[in-house]
Amino acid sequence: MSVNSRTPVVGVGLLSVVLLVAGCGTARGTGGEIAGGVNEIAADYPVYKTAEKLVDASNLIIEGEVQNSRYDVMYPMPFSGDDPELNPYAGTGNEPSDREIADMRVPVTVYSVLVTKVHEGSATPGGMVEIHRTGGEMSGEQYVELGAADVELGKSYLLYLDQVDGHPAGIVGGDAGLFEEVAEGTFSSAMGEIESSDVRTLK
Repeated sequence: MSVNSRTPVVGVGLLSVVLLVAGCGTARGTGGEIAGGVNEIAADYPVYKTAEKLVDASNLIIEGEVQNSRYDVMYPMPFSGDDPELNPYAGTGNEPSDREIADMRVPVTVYSVLVTKVHEGSATPGGMVEIHRTGGEMSGEQYVELGAADVELGKSYLLYLDQVDGHPAGIVGGDAGLFEEVAEGTFSSAMGEIESSDVRTLK
């Protein structure tokens, strides 16, 4: 059962998200099963079928090791335009109330990544970049994104990111832009493997 309507363009890199009531699972950052189960989130992302398209959609591409995590919430980006799919208030002359905006919050887990290599964008090796993943804790409830790959503390990743000033970066295409290091200089995801020397080409 849905606990809120489909919310367009929540946070960074998301097309839409639906919060679902309690199911069973493990919440990110908890390290184990939640006794009462967790709420589930169904999220939609743009689809990128090649590494080349991931690169084109990214403004920051880094390698780095995940250091720590925290829970936060993200709010919908300002509604604008005449497309009712993106702006449910189009043509009404109304704007969302504070209560409606609060109901559109989405729980996220924010990870701090120690940058080891920069392929594209404004970051510095040795510096930190924050990224977010849908799911976490909100109002005392735990949420987990359906079918999403885990980001694990202490592991290294190649990340294709969409960075917006003032917000933790979003991973482009959800899991598509998240590659775990499986050998030195080699990263793998559901899309395939990529070498650090060529982030535009899948093996």
